[in-house]
Amino acid sequence: MKKVASKEAVDAVKDMHRGLHIAMDHLLNRKDSAKAEEVLRELDFHMANWINQTTVAK
Repeated sequence: MKKVASKEAVDAVKDMHRGLHIAMDHLLNRKDSAKAEEVLRELDFHMANWINQTTVAK
């Protein structure tokens, strides 16, 4: 099923996805778990803010 979202929402999800891949790179390729943790904590902060500031269209 195709989802419908605003450009702003899609851009935010793309940014979060990019952050996840940055964290994965630090963890898996660079073996830098401290940096991966830093990126994941920042990503968590931004995701929580995005969720809390978003309302569902009816």
